[in-house]
Amino acid sequence: MDSLRELNQCAAGHPWGDSKFCTEYESKSGNPVVTCIHPGNHTFLKEAPELIVKFFKQHAKPEAPAVKP
Repeated sequence: MDSLRELNQCAAGHPWGDSKFCTEYESKSGNPVVTCIHPGNHTFLKEAPELIVKFFKQHAKPEAPAVKP
């Protein structure tokens, strides 16, 4: 994850969302990183699907301009 944050030119992290396990790293290149690291073993965080949807809604790809025929 350190390499990804470096590649994306991320700043220091700050809490993200309502989950105490999530951290957002804003990016100078427009490619933020959010991590959700919890103390469980290899279990899936129960709120992960909701958090994934939230991330993609906040960082939706802009629509391409319409191409004129």
